[in-house]
Amino acid sequence: MIASDPARSCAPLSHVLPPAVDRLGRASRPPRATARGASLAPLLGALLAIGCSSGGSPAAPGGPSGSGIGPAGGRVTSADGQATLVVPPGALATTTDLVITATTPSALDPAVVGGSTYAISPAGLAFAVPATLVVHYADAQRISGVDEGSLRLARLDNAGTWQPLTSTVAPAGDSATGTLGATGTVSVRWPGPATACGTATFRQFDFYVGRWAFSAPNSFPGSDIVTLDATGCVLREDFVDSQGVRGASLSLYDPATAQWHQTYIDSQGGRLVLRGTLVGGTMLLYETPGMRYGWSVLSATQLRFYAERSTNGGASWTVVFDGRYTAVP
Repeated sequence: MIASDPARSCAPLSHVLPPAVDRLGRASRPPRATARGASLAPLLGALLAIGCSSGGSPAAPGGPSGSGIGPAGGRVTSADGQATLVVPPGALATTTDLVITATTPSALDPAVVGGSTYAISPAGLAFAVPATLVVHYADAQRISGVDEGSLRLARLDNAGTWQPLTSTVAPAGDSATGTLGATGTVSVRWPGPATACGTATFRQFDFYVGRWAFSAPNSFPGSDIVTLDATGCVLREDFVDSQGVRGASLSLYDPATAQWHQTYIDSQGGRLVLRGTLVGGTMLLYETPGMRYGWSVLSATQLRFYAERSTNGGASWTVVFDGRYTAVP
């Protein structure tokens, strides 16, 4: 969503920005700030002035830190000091140079904590005795609306699917610790709901589920696919605009806060976190007290998606982006 430069801090601008406005906050919302084009500049500028913010950017991939570890065991730490692998005696038969490098997931996944992904190489090296992995993460970069204690370490398998590792999280220290049977790509991630969500409140945003064509003034057109997971708890959005900018979001209802939460990321490093409730048939989610986004049903085949800002504490609101989702058969 976030556009290359200007839009980087405003996900919702994405749809709005023609050139590279992806949907920073959503795959088809204005925030996507894919606004790489000059024509998007006015909108991005307006949104940014309004107070759009990325909520922090994940740590950029860092340099590797390696160490030769043999049968006696040892430890290796990433260059940024946030990931440490402790290899016990007997885990390796010969001395091997293990390297931990900060990286980013190959596929967009809002459930992954931003900046917590590391590649441990050489990849696919099995440990005869499981090693212990500790990863420190930024709490502000995790998915919104879930208990921090439910986060877990995960390893990417050969099919590109995250497999949970036996692990625990220490919220006080923002760290995850677990056992690792083989090297590869690892991350701190929310594994998903533990139980199903069947009450009416969880169905409030179901009108967003479907295949949509997105359009808005001064924005690149795009397509959006929104699905509901098997538990009925999480809406997953996958957006792509005509310039190839992609975005993904996860939306869920948190009974503890009685609010809907949406976490959106895009292929340009944009991130947007929104929170709010259903108001008079409109899903109204706030980025800040002065910036909000709304989704509402216009007809059986069309939704409205818009952004508003307020400069007087919410006494009045001005529409700064107005888009449409049209159902695709």
